[in-house]
Amino acid sequence: MSGQLSESISTAQITMLTQILADPAAVALKAKTSDTEGQVFIQTIEAYKAGYGSKEFKDKIAAQMKDQKAPIADQLLQKFEMMGTLSELAWVIYPFAALFMILLIGGLFVRTITAIIYTILAKALRVNIA
Repeated sequence: MSGQLSESISTAQITMLTQILADPAAVALKAKTSDTEGQVFIQTIEAYKAGYGSKEFKDKIAAQMKDQKAPIADQLLQKFEMMGTLSELAWVIYPFAALFMILLIGGLFVRTITAIIYTILAKALRVNIA
């Protein structure tokens, strides 16, 4: 699991750096050979890109994930206290959410279908629709 996650992290970092290098401003900076600071910046980005693709980086990320004492969910609950409060109140939130969804579906679809059926029956029975 941590191997796949470290591979995903590596791929995301490489993709981000590739997009930075593909930006028109970076391409123009790369073409400008007289700007030494710009060339150093481009070379640094390319070095990071190569580093993120290395096996050592992926192994380091996997080792860090294995060394974590607390699961990620517990870390999130510590950082975002509101998530803990919402999870404790889920028994109240879920029924209200379901009720609002039912009312929304009923209001949109059932009313429309009922109006269509009424119109068809009124035309078939030649009733005056007021």
